[in-house]
Amino acid sequence: MPAPLFSYCQNNPLKNVSALERLIMAVEPSAITDTALSGVVEYAALILSGLRDLEPRGLADSYVTQVLGFIDTKLVEQVATDPAKSASNDLNELAVELLHSAAAIGVVEEITPYTVEELTEIINSSDVDFNHAILAFTIGYAIVSGEKDYGSLLMHILMNHKDEELQTPYEWMDAFLLGLLIHSAWSYFPDATDREQQFILQHYFYYAIIMGVPVQSWLNVAFAANPKLLPHILMQKLSSSQEVIPENSGLSSSADFANVIRDYMSAVNQNSIPTLAAEKFLGKWYGNDAQGNQYRLWLRAALGTAYRLQTRNL
Repeated sequence: MPAPLFSYCQNNPLKNVSALERLIMAVEPSAITDTALSGVVEYAALILSGLRDLEPRGLADSYVTQVLGFIDTKLVEQVATDPAKSASNDLNELAVELLHSAAAIGVVEEITPYTVEELTEIINSSDVDFNHAILAFTIGYAIVSGEKDYGSLLMHILMNHKDEELQTPYEWMDAFLLGLLIHSAWSYFPDATDREQQFILQHYFYYAIIMGVPVQSWLNVAFAANPKLLPHILMQKLSSSQEVIPENSGLSSSADFANVIRDYMSAVNQNSIPTLAAEKFLGKWYGNDAQGNQYRLWLRAALGTAYRLQTRNL
């Protein structure tokens, strides 16, 4: 069922892995007669096997965590409870999520990434669309390989994405691919042009953080790669952010992130104890229920990263 983008950022990767393990143990392969259940088991096994075989890859590991986090935790736990009695719709939905998640982390042998030429052709065509599984595989390949040509092409796709309202309902596939593209953009950030960096900072700073992208780490990589890149220049760009953020966990009202950054910096910079001022500022946002706490956690991470960028203390 379509849901606001924020809904897809609250799943639990560790719970998902645990549920996939329980699901595999609960099903006797020889007893599977349902095609959808067969797909669920196959893709779950691929993901778990792939996770065991993955070599540590530094910042790219956060991408795998993000991919696993897009799997619907409630759905996978529900199916894992009794796979054989799960509704066909649930099995079909989970099979799609697991197939594309497996593709995104590169463990589906039948899938190979688009070549740079193929990707360019599809982007420039008005009548050819992406195969979602191949696109997911390609994004993962680009992040891990660091090939700049892929980075710029994937940036092109992201820059053509229309900014939506807070409550705009996303299908799972749209939210999933957008999340992967945002992660790809930040992994490309150190090599991006000035215009591309400005776009990333102004359109996908807060949203990257809620999706688990290690924004601060990619900023550090960018500074290490380019001594001429100055924190205050990037902060100027971020201060003109075009993002809007929710004022409450019900998403009934929004605030311009640029204004929130300005007010936060004013409050923190005028106080002799910045950490106390920061917590006082954040305490005025959202409720004290679990959902409110999650939104406050995201805002704390986003504003904290912005503050460290401003103070050149990344």
